Amino acid sequence: MAAPQPNRAVDITDVFDRKVSALRRHESQIGDGADLEERLRSWATASAAGAGLADGRLAELFRVVVMRLRDRRERPGQIGPPELSVRIATWNVNSLKSAWSGR
Repeated sequence: MAAPQPNRAVDITDVFDRKVSALRRHESQIGDGADLEERLRSWATASAAGAGLADGRLAELFRVVVMRLRDRRERPGQIGPPELSVRIATWNVNSLKSAWSGR
């Protein structure tokens, strides 16, 4: 699984087991999940290899989009910094970590 035209890879090796456990709870979407771990591991292995990570590592790919906003004088009432980073991803590792840990 990857974002279209990814430009960032995140090593998920240390959280992969938690990711699989969390996804297994979505029975209505994955069914019995018989081949879930194998499929995810295959995708993550290929993603890691394509990103240049060491053998045995697992990765998820993301597309990071940086948007520069015009000067605040051109956008009255704008709140926030003049530069925003928007991370678009199929799976967000940090969200999975937070959800799994109950935060």
